[in-house]
Amino acid sequence: MAVISRTGQPLHEVDPCEWVDTLVDIAHAYAAEGCPDACYPDPVALLRGALMHYEAEA
Repeated sequence: MAVISRTGQPLHEVDPCEWVDTLVDIAHAYAAEGCPDACYPDPVALLRGALMHYEAEA
């Protein structure tokens, strides 16, 4: 599953400076749905995956 940024692009196509904003959006969405901490996506894994795609495209 691709992580979509707040601009609607796959996270690996977005400037890395915008990744934090996207992760904050994800956290807010999970909190709004009342999800417990256990169901939050791992931000380190999300960033690692996006970085691998970003480096592969470069």
